[in-house]
Formats: sequence, C-alpha cells, structure tokens
Amino acid sequence: MPTLIHQREKLAQFLLRLANGENDTADWESLIATHYPDEFLEEMRRSVVRLYQGRLDCPPDTDFASTILRSWAIALNGETQAGDGCAGDSDSAPVWLTLNELVVLDELLRRYSDTDELVAEHPADQQTLWNLQCVIEKMGTRPDWPSLDAAREGVLPTTE
Repeated sequence: MPTLIHQREKLAQFLLRLANGENDTADWESLIATHYPDEFLEEMRRSVVRLYQGRLDCPPDTDFASTILRSWAIALNGETQAGDGCAGDSDSAPVWLTLNELVVLDELLRRYSDTDELVAEHPADQQTLWNLQCVIEKMGTRPDWPSLDAAREGVLPTTE
C-alpha cells in the first residue's frame, strides 16, 4: 500500500499533467476515482471532481482551471514536504484552516493590530482560536520544538 506522502506526490504530479492538458484515463481512474482516508487528500480529489463536473465557476479547459490545478499540486507538495509539521530541522509548520476560520482570524488579528488588545468580541472569535489550538495540538508532543524563550527570541527581529 502506498504511503500517504507517495499518494500526495502522485496526485500532485497528476494535477500538474492535467494542468498541462495531459489527461491519462488510467491515472484518472486510479487517482481520482479512488477515495482516500486522508482528509486533505480526499478534499483535493473531490475538488478535482467538482472542477471536471462543471460544479465550480470555472470550466476545466481554461487557463484559470490550469492555474487552480497547479495551486492544488503545490498545496499537495507543500503537505508532502512539511510532513506532520515541526519534525526534523524544519523551521516552518503547516497550519490548515477553513476559509471561515481564516476570515475570522484575520479580522481578530487586524483588530489586535489596530488596538493592541486581543479580545474575542464574538463567539466565533473564541471558537476560531480554540480550533487553531486544536490544529496545533494535532502536530504532536513537541519533542523537537524549541523552548518558549528560544521561540520568542526567534520571532523577534534581530538587531544588528
């Protein structure tokens, strides 16, 4: 059985071929007609199906559709390269939010930027922060994470 990383790489390569106008029926049947237990991979597969069924606001044979397919391939490759996040010597971690969570978080951070006060003004603000905490908790037990002091130092700009 192929590993999750291998499945994501194969689907990403297939999406790039689709973006370039190359449609292989065997690959379509093995990569798109198959359902995946991985939630992210399954959502990518569903998105491709929606695109080719005409259920998105973009016909599949347009330059814009090719751009979308390439961006999905990049997202899959980013997930492959990032692995489970915070592992090894990587200095970045993927954080996946729904579009609604992203909108709420963006507004919350903009208010904080304007007022220097981090206040949950709406129940959705609080729920989004809890959801973000859950996403971070899914990254594991933090064995390779820096200490809080080292992380704070790493976030601040260096003075030279």
